[in-house]
Amino acid sequence: AAEPRADEGNLSDHQLRVVVEGTMPGQGIVAERTPDQIDALANGIDEMAARLGDAVVVPLDMAVDPAAPVEAQGLQAVWLGEPIGGTSHGRELYVATPEVLRYHGIDPGTVDPGTDVLTAPRDRLWPNDDRAPSGPLKIEAPDPAGADIQVSAATRDLGAYTDAPISLVTTAALQEHGWEPVRAGWLVAADRPITDDDLDDLRVIADDLGLQVTARERQTTLAALRSGATAAGMGVALGILAMTVALVRGESAGDLGTLTATGATSKVRRAITGATAGGLALLGVGLAMVAAYLTLGAGYAGELDRLRPVPWPHLAVIVVGIPLVAAASGWIVSGREPATLTHQRID
Repeated sequence: AAEPRADEGNLSDHQLRVVVEGTMPGQGIVAERTPDQIDALANGIDEMAARLGDAVVVPLDMAVDPAAPVEAQGLQAVWLGEPIGGTSHGRELYVATPEVLRYHGIDPGTVDPGTDVLTAPRDRLWPNDDRAPSGPLKIEAPDPAGADIQVSAATRDLGAYTDAPISLVTTAALQEHGWEPVRAGWLVAADRPITDDDLDDLRVIADDLGLQVTARERQTTLAALRSGATAAGMGVALGILAMTVALVRGESAGDLGTLTATGATSKVRRAITGATAGGLALLGVGLAMVAAYLTLGAGYAGELDRLRPVPWPHLAVIVVGIPLVAAASGWIVSGREPATLTHQRID
């Protein structure tokens, strides 16, 4: 199973998304505030950013359709996507302001004037979402007619953080379709990881100002489960191996007796049993590993990328650890001299 990566998720551990209270990213609702209120909130954002050292503040505007009916919750954002099952499913569009483009390292002069949308690749817009639009991307404007506008989209590397502005409508498209930019929030990027103590302090300030703070979500990991499964598997394998070595040793007891009678020391007997146990363990682990990956490869033939990243530390523990433990155990328990030095009678 793939582990969460630092360059994926909703945000990085250096980023915060701060939105005006009542704004609901993901639901296309933008809270309406007066210019004076926005200025006051911007001052509060600067105060929050100052507590994070040398932090960058990027204002985030969403595109709204002034022709759309005003909802009780707020203004309706323009969406990128397409209707699915009678409901809208997509992503609200942030405005490609110079500040946002600069944050993404994009020169505004390199954007084709005919481009409506700058967007990350589809698999980053809707990661692991079976409801994601599969047809051509459209701008869905929530006007009374419900018109959809085919987009001229330019795919750019805007990162993979799903709560960051990775779908942008150009100012040219705003003017062409009569949409308006409305300040929805700010992206705050610190020059260091943001700690839990930082978040506690910033959320107190945000609550007083009427702002909502989103930070990086805790990324679930299978490391503990994988480690537990590795330990359990090694225990079962060593148990079976111990029984196998005991059977082999029982069958060869007469030969060991003969070796002892001819002068073989306990060191020699230990070496024989240890080598037998280690060799059997290495052979078993190698065959199991090859069989496991052949089976997984057949099951994921069309999507082998799901087998990455390879859990090298756990595989190394299994491939190296089991044979070493088996050989050491065989060495330790096999020094005792056989109870009898006779061999089986030959008929």
